[in-house]
Amino acid sequence: MASTSPPTKREDWWFEDGNVVIQAGDRLFKLHMSNLARESDFFKDLSSLPPPTGEAAEGTEKSPLLLHEVEADVFADLLHVLYLRWGQPLTQSTAQLEKVLRAAHRYQFTRVCDIATPQIKGTLETLPELELAIACGSDEWIQGLFATVVLGFDDIAIPSTLSPSVAAKVWKARLKVASYRLRHMTQIGAQTVPYMSPAPGGHIYSIQKICDSHLKLLVNFVPTTWRERLCEAYRAAVPPVDERIYDPSADVPCCTCRDYALVLEELAGSCEEERRIIDEIWRE
Repeated sequence: MASTSPPTKREDWWFEDGNVVIQAGDRLFKLHMSNLARESDFFKDLSSLPPPTGEAAEGTEKSPLLLHEVEADVFADLLHVLYLRWGQPLTQSTAQLEKVLRAAHRYQFTRVCDIATPQIKGTLETLPELELAIACGSDEWIQGLFATVVLGFDDIAIPSTLSPSVAAKVWKARLKVASYRLRHMTQIGAQTVPYMSPAPGGHIYSIQKICDSHLKLLVNFVPTTWRERLCEAYRAAVPPVDERIYDPSADVPCCTCRDYALVLEELAGSCEEERRIIDEIWRE
């Protein structure tokens, strides 16, 4: 049940010479409107409005200016960041700074957002950080996290809490990236490269980059595997002495797949092209 008690003063943020009283949660803050207006477009616009006629002005102790959806402790933390002295470290936890960032974004405290955002980046799980960035972050922050989620494929499951429109974009981008990788693999598989035999005489042969037997295995995982796990997935799919694929003692290998670490990145295609695909879908 919501408290019916009147709000009380927050003594550490109650300046007797202040000229605006703000209520956040069940606490009152007496502050200087000029400082708030300098840091926040919301308060800047508010301070430029003419006083209402026939009504009690908001921002007094009897009629405080109510901040919606901001708890008292969160607003106090926001003020601590706002009034941080040069070189003074932040003392708020990541959880506190996340709430500060949401409140600062809501009430347009740009500098507070700029201070809090770098402290939060990389400290949350990818999906919660993406949701936070979408709510109150820059396009650059959002697109970087969106690309990470897309390229994580099955390693990053999409929760039901994610916005349906964002989830749909993730699935669409994953399908397009997988389709791009599959087309690229088919093109690579058709190419040949020279190979010099280590046997006496050193004959030069022409071998496929990816033989048909390997390609059948590779198409099962390369299009939908996180790049950081390609080598691990390859070793699991293509044992190095699997005689069904090639004869390890053969003078001429079936293809270049023995040097899988050198081949896999080329097989997956261009990182830049994948990022272009992902960014294009995000902007739709």
